Amino acid sequence: MSEVKVQANMQIRQFEPGDAGYVAYMHGKYYCKHHGFHRSSEYYFIKHLAEFVHDPAGGMLWIAEADDTIIGSVAIVRVDNTTAQFRWFLVDENHQGVGIGSRASK
Repeated sequence: MSEVKVQANMQIRQFEPGDAGYVAYMHGKYYCKHHGFHRSSEYYFIKHLAEFVHDPAGGMLWIAEADDTIIGSVAIVRVDNTTAQFRWFLVDENHQGVGIGSRASK
């Protein structure tokens, strides 16, 4: 198995204003194209991302960027005092397999 090179211009950061809307957009487009989700499923992404942005206590949304363009996301969301949920994990198709996960662990 060959080693995957991490792109030098890639970064992982905490979410900022405007990011949640773009994450919802990416998920809506991806799941429609690859899994046949109906356009109304975008409501699901928007609703839950909005709830998280309103009260992110106990969780975090991370954004992957390359050349100042959002190319992926992942979050840990607090469900209750003893449970967290892994959410909104997605990498743009053009950036899959380039080492974003390796970058996040450094």
